[in-house]
Amino acid sequence: MRPVNKRDAPRVYTEHGQAKDDLIGRLGNYCSYCEVNTSNQVDVEHVIPQNKRPDLRLEWNNFLLSCKTCNRIKWDNNDSREGYPFPDEYNTAYLFTYENGRVKVRSDLNTNDKQLAENLFKLVDLSRRLNASGYIDDRIRARENEYQKAKESLNDYLNDSG
Repeated sequence: MRPVNKRDAPRVYTEHGQAKDDLIGRLGNYCSYCEVNTSNQVDVEHVIPQNKRPDLRLEWNNFLLSCKTCNRIKWDNNDSREGYPFPDEYNTAYLFTYENGRVKVRSDLNTNDKQLAENLFKLVDLSRRLNASGYIDDRIRARENEYQKAKESLNDYLNDSG
């Protein structure tokens, strides 16, 4: 999971969907949680759910980009930012590692960081293998495809440079 820097709000919003293009411009077309490419299915995600804090519904600091899967899983399962290392406020690249294209909480973290990482990992269920219909979770398939492309690119590079 990569940390993100949204910088200051570029404008005031009257609907949360208006922030979509500004967020894409600053964060890219990637889910802030699972990092899949969201070029055709991105949500403006409320870090603190809007039904729990309606006063933050239009606040730039409460927006991240999310794939539909992470947004649906996260839904309103957190009441605040407390206890979670959200990528716009925390160096999440430090907390997670990748093995064969799968996200894992680093095993060498101190107790506090490990708990924070596990909280976020569970909040968006990054270990979910199958969706509610019993099919492979789209995020896993997307990550495995990207991982395979990266391996092929590395092999091409090594073969061309040697």
